[in-house]
Amino acid sequence: MKRIKILVSGLLLSSTMMAAVVQTNGNNVTITPDGGQAKVVYLEVINNQIIRVRATSKDALPVKPASLIRVPVAAPAKGSYTITDEGDNVVVRTQKVKAVVQKATGQITFFDASGKQLLKEAQEGKKFWDFTVPERELGMKTGYTVPEEQKHGLSWQMKFDSPDDEAFYGLGQHQSEEFNMKGKNEDLFQYNTKVSIPFVLSNKNYGLLWDSYSYCRFGNPNDYLQLNRAFKLYDKSGKEGHLTGTYIDARGKKLVRDEDSIYYEYGTPEKSLIAQQTDNGGIKNFPKGFQLAGSNVVYEGVLEPRTFNCQLSIVNLFCITPAT
Repeated sequence: MKRIKILVSGLLLSSTMMAAVVQTNGNNVTITPDGGQAKVVYLEVINNQIIRVRATSKDALPVKPASLIRVPVAAPAKGSYTITDEGDNVVVRTQKVKAVVQKATGQITFFDASGKQLLKEAQEGKKFWDFTVPERELGMKTGYTVPEEQKHGLSWQMKFDSPDDEAFYGLGQHQSEEFNMKGKNEDLFQYNTKVSIPFVLSNKNYGLLWDSYSYCRFGNPNDYLQLNRAFKLYDKSGKEGHLTGTYIDARGKKLVRDEDSIYYEYGTPEKSLIAQQTDNGGIKNFPKGFQLAGSNVVYEGVLEPRTFNCQLSIVNLFCITPAT
């Protein structure tokens, strides 16, 4: 009997040590979940229709300068919202929206005033990884030395479950000629006539804005892949594993070979200054020794797309917090 008592006491102690921490301060609440990558999840009531969410894999949220995206507003009136600890969940309610946070995982689900689910974070929907800005991307030509702490930050990913009949509109002005962005991919950055706005509006009567100026990816979170990794390939005779590439130079010389992707390369000499200083120079995948100038290249075969889960995914490829 004594041994049983000792075991029970140990279990109770372990359970107590793993309990989530919930700290409420006016119109916001900070949660330290039991598990998941997010060590801190923070919810702030902005008004009756907007709840702001922040999260990090570090022990504390970073101190950020004033946002260029969010317009400063006065804190909502007391009594216009409630923040309650309800067993396994923390619930933030306003007159028009409710957010439920699981204390075990930090997973968040949003509901409207009638209790209808608006948006649900996918299982293990928050992911974080450390990021260091490469020296070649600092872009400083004025002699200014970037402090070491400004070179390091986090990349993060958020995933939400999305029903088949949902549509997403927004993301700014792009050249893809897409209106409904459901199931589509878009990289968000500013370039000439490409204007990126980190906001989508759903036909399920909610909107999602992420307060970030960094390069982001909406849709498939993976980086661009070579063709053979994104599709099953079949050559022109139906053999699986590759396409058929036919090369005919300006003199009529013909070369036929298997191709695992479609390549675009700069034809600069491999030992040229451009090839040595960048990754754009030299012929790496086209047939060596073939006279490409004036040639005709045809790729033939069939691409079979692979299937992906139906989720809304937002990837912030890097987020650096400036020193204050």
